[in-house]
Amino acid sequence: MRIVAGKHRGLSLQAPKGLETRPTADRVREAIFSSIQFRLPGARVLDAFAGTGAMGLEALSRGAESVVFCEQSKAARVVLEHNIARAGEGDRAQVVAGDVLAQLKSGRIKGPFDLIFLDPPYRANLYESVLDIINHGHFLAKDGLIVAESAKKALFSLNDRVFLIYKQKSYGDTRITYLIHNK
Repeated sequence: MRIVAGKHRGLSLQAPKGLETRPTADRVREAIFSSIQFRLPGARVLDAFAGTGAMGLEALSRGAESVVFCEQSKAARVVLEHNIARAGEGDRAQVVAGDVLAQLKSGRIKGPFDLIFLDPPYRANLYESVLDIINHGHFLAKDGLIVAESAKKALFSLNDRVFLIYKQKSYGDTRITYLIHNK
C-alpha cells in the first residue's frame, strides 16, 4: 500500500497485522481521488474509521489543509501515527482515539468538514447512524462531500433524504458512494 499521487507519491504505508483493518486498495483510492481532485486544495477532511490513514494521508498529499483521523483500534492507531510521522504530516493531522460515533457526539471532533471519508466495518451497519450524527451535528460543510466505502452487495439506504447519492461506482466487491446535501 502506498500514496498514489501528490507530494508524498510512492510513500509506502504500513498496515496492522490481521484482518481487523481492511485498507482501501490503491486502485480504488486512485479512482476516488481522481474524481475529487478539485475539492482537495485547502480542504478540511475527516477520515472516520481511519485504519492505516491511507485516505487522509492521500488527501494531505494532494493539498488538503488538514485531516482529523478517528480510529478505535489501538493497533491500527499505532500504525496510523507511524504513517503520519513517516509522511511528516504531524502538524496537519489530528488523531482522535475511540469510536467515531461517540467522538462526534461528544464534540471532541470539530467540524464542519469539506470532505468526509466513511469506511466502517462492512458488517457493522453503521452508515445510517453516522450519517444521522453528521447531519445533526453539522459536520459536513455546505458544499461538502461524503465518500462512503461499502461492500458491493450492501444496501445503502438514506431514509431521511438529507443526503443524496451523487454517484456510485463499484470496483470488484467494493462500492464507493458519493453523498451530498439535499439542497
